[in-house]
Amino acid sequence: MPIKNSGKVTITLDRTTVEKLRNEKGGKAWDAFMLALIEGMKQGVRARCITCGRIFRSTDIDLSPSELAKRLGWKEVLIKGKPESIGFVCDKCKSAMK
Repeated sequence: MPIKNSGKVTITLDRTTVEKLRNEKGGKAWDAFMLALIEGMKQGVRARCITCGRIFRSTDIDLSPSELAKRLGWKEVLIKGKPESIGFVCDKCKSAMK
């Protein structure tokens, strides 16, 4: 719960979540990183590996996530009988599965 009349809020996350976020944020401050995440979700297209969490983004609005994944050499994950993908597996994780 935030402190009354404070401009800051404290959240609680699992350690593994924080580790993943730290790896992705690089040298950015937390506020800048979170704002960039929100902004990135609003525009462009992205493909995210369901195994390692690696994300690749493009601002090319003519691409679908499936087309972006194909260009990257990623594997699309589908449920048999369903037309849409549920995610992607990146080239590194795809190689490790063989």
